[in-house]
Amino acid sequence: MFEASLKSKISYRFSECYSDANTYLIYKNYTRDTSKLKDVLGVIATLSSTLKSKSKNKTISHYLDKHEGVPLRVLVKYLTLGNINYLFSCLNESLRNKIAKDFGDSYNRDYCCRIQFTTEMLDNILKTANFFRNVCAHEERLYNYKLNNPSRSRAISQTLNVPVNEIDKGNVYSIVVFLKLVLPKSDYREFIGELDDLIKSYSNGFSSASFNEIMLAMGFNENWNVEII
Repeated sequence: MFEASLKSKISYRFSECYSDANTYLIYKNYTRDTSKLKDVLGVIATLSSTLKSKSKNKTISHYLDKHEGVPLRVLVKYLTLGNINYLFSCLNESLRNKIAKDFGDSYNRDYCCRIQFTTEMLDNILKTANFFRNVCAHEERLYNYKLNNPSRSRAISQTLNVPVNEIDKGNVYSIVVFLKLVLPKSDYREFIGELDDLIKSYSNGFSSASFNEIMLAMGFNENWNVEII
């Protein structure tokens, strides 16, 4: 859900700023930060390659044949979360701020509060989500997975009022907390409820290890679901 929401927001804001066909293939429409030159060229190459590889796709071929260009809102559906991670990092700062603000506005409406959701926070959430999604996609062991270089989470800790030492380890609990900022309130609470039910269903199912040890390996304490809701 986060991935779909991010793709939608990026494509909308980019197309709002650059409305001509295939403008996402033009270098000047990205950040002017010279340190990101290779990343920008990589993003353009990825978008171009995706267009080529999907040229026989019915939807893509329709836009190419009838409209001489494929809207970004259509193309993003064929990009991975990793592709989107690089795309977002290469946008100019004005667009990045608008997209972050879109997430912040949604959070403020849902929770009747006022937070400042920054591009750095979104970068960190996206980076973490991308790693965990890859673990799931490759069917690797998830429960005790940790990022080698966890995202900085102090701003997220302060925003959500969750102790930084509980979410700065880059474990399962970290991504569960991070998702609160980028999912609708009702969907997030449903997710937490389902996760809690799943955990309870396995709580007495292990004999080779203490279930409490397993929970701690994931970063969950006994009141985890109360603290983040």
